[in-house]
Amino acid sequence: MKRLKECDIELRPVGSNQKRKRGLGYGERVEKRNVIEHKRESEAIRKMIELRDKGYSYRKIAEILNTMKVPTKTGKGGWHGKTVYQIIAKRNIS
Repeated sequence: MKRLKECDIELRPVGSNQKRKRGLGYGERVEKRNVIEHKRESEAIRKMIELRDKGYSYRKIAEILNTMKVPTKTGKGGWHGKTVYQIIAKRNIS
């Protein structure tokens, strides 16, 4: 940082790279260079939406998914309320 400032090299503002395209979304997979529906993940999304329509909180839905041992996109870690919210919000926008 010190050398960049000394040489008058402009720094990017913090958070300026937030609009980058990330990996595949939950419910998508690649087959023969095409993005298609991932059936097992799509079923989990339908279950999330169904539970949300019944009045469950995002956090409670995440707990249920963890109890049912539904794998996340990476297969590592567990479900969190924010992740459930983002998946459901993406589906409602599309």
